[in-house]
Amino acid sequence: MAIITKHWLTGLLLGTAAALITSCSYNEKESIPVQGKNGKNPDTKNKAMISAFDDAVPLDSTSFVMYPLTLGTSGNGEEELKRYSSESANGPYWNIAFYDLRTGNANLLVSDRVIRINSFQKLKDIMVYNVTAEDYNGDGKLDHKDPDYLFTSDLAGKSFKQITPNHMDVRSFRVIQHARVILIQTVEDSNKDKKFEDGDVIVPMIFGTGKMDVAKETFSASFKAELNKAFDKLY
Repeated sequence: MAIITKHWLTGLLLGTAAALITSCSYNEKESIPVQGKNGKNPDTKNKAMISAFDDAVPLDSTSFVMYPLTLGTSGNGEEELKRYSSESANGPYWNIAFYDLRTGNANLLVSDRVIRINSFQKLKDIMVYNVTAEDYNGDGKLDHKDPDYLFTSDLAGKSFKQITPNHMDVRSFRVIQHARVILIQTVEDSNKDKKFEDGDVIVPMIFGTGKMDVAKETFSASFKAELNKAFDKLY
């Protein structure tokens, strides 16, 4: 069992197929620009972006290997990596390359959108990703001020999909390997101010592999009503 929080992520752990695989910590000040090649300022796109491969992450008991990709720039004939990582040599990542040792085939996790991959884990036969995928506050970048969502894919890096709702920030999650379940703590922007702060509603959620397509709220409306009634009675 491991706890992954938005503000404190654990280091990479490699082990058996049942072990967790987690990306290294990242600095919450790091950001990824959302404009990409369609940016309005032409000066921001005249340098070719190059992919910087981080260390290989083998997915034990499978033939698949992951290569997290950082960002870099190439200019004046010199290749100078410009990582969006001011204090850490790891993450966040703009993509992940998957390589199959058995067939030699390779593919990208994402090819149609700009995202910020903050961390990843292996849960049995799926990968779980903590991802910033929406410029929620409209400041032109993906960073810690935007909500984190959970995504999953298969071990080949395919079938990438979001499993937590839009506009609900994933603050932490627990992967329970033996039960094939993810327990998730989310914060809803309940006052609609484009921020996730104290006073916003905390919503526990649960995702079970093989049982559901998306995460659902852990507690029913009737249970929460009962909880509020008990609180009013006792306090």
